[in-house]
Amino acid sequence: MSELVHATKRQSDIFARHGGEEFILLAPRTDLAAASELATRLCEVIDTATMPSGIHLTCSFGVAEYRAYSDKPDSLFQRADKALYESK
Repeated sequence: MSELVHATKRQSDIFARHGGEEFILLAPRTDLAAASELATRLCEVIDTATMPSGIHLTCSFGVAEYRAYSDKPDSLFQRADKALYESK
């Protein structure tokens, strides 16, 4: 899955593990609409991929936009986590 994300994301995006089965994709200079489109594209790429093990993977994304004047890292992650819960 990591290879699929790396092949799909932009070079400026940062992809990292956040916990056991959760990952973070930071997409600098990307508004909420473009980030949602990226999440949709990644879901499609992962859903249609054939994994070496033969297992079929799906994914869910929680998309949130950083609010420069009011956000702290915790509030951004809370909104993304809430959006993730809603998408599941």
